[in-house]
Amino acid sequence: MLLQLSDKKKRRITGNIARSIKTQTRKNIKNQSSVTGNKFKDRKRKRTLKGKMLSGFGRDKNFFVKTSAESAQVSWKGEIAGLAKIHQEGAQFKSKSRKMSRQKLEEMKGMMAQRWQARLMNGMGFKVANKDGGGKRGKAGLKKRRVSQAWIMQYITAFQAMIIIAKLREERGESGGKDIETKIPARHFFPNERAWLTELATQMVTKEFRKAGK
Repeated sequence: MLLQLSDKKKRRITGNIARSIKTQTRKNIKNQSSVTGNKFKDRKRKRTLKGKMLSGFGRDKNFFVKTSAESAQVSWKGEIAGLAKIHQEGAQFKSKSRKMSRQKLEEMKGMMAQRWQARLMNGMGFKVANKDGGGKRGKAGLKKRRVSQAWIMQYITAFQAMIIIAKLREERGESGGKDIETKIPARHFFPNERAWLTELATQMVTKEFRKAGK
């Protein structure tokens, strides 16, 4: 059927297909689902005011569109294309924990333990020697007691907390230098499903033939 159409009409078809793909992409982002109805996996924390994930990919200035009488290409410009691929298909990254600089270590020696450090130490069962017992030793050695997060933040420096946390991890058989793994789930916001594209192209061609009265 396409062979019966002029190049002008073919370009009109591919242009309409490109616009429909952009429109459907925005619709998917708005509905937070793919064209097949599969909902996007939620983020752990919402980053935008409206809580819509991937909203930046729906902006017209970020799209790259190229059409001819034979094809329609819809993608994104520059670095955004790489980010779109990651979110569309999902990805998994691994990175090594970084060593702190000498300057950062010196700064930690001059500040008190941070709340996240105190919370982590409490969760790992941190205890201090119990002075109330007058230094008496029990069968298991010097008696120890749990302390509050406030106590840790008042009496232990951030540097000391770092050492204590490393020691506690070692006692628990954990490695402080483990790989940090980040997973980004696939969210099919771009409508590249073959069945959907085939149906779209068929609709556009049929519409053009009806206009021509063929």
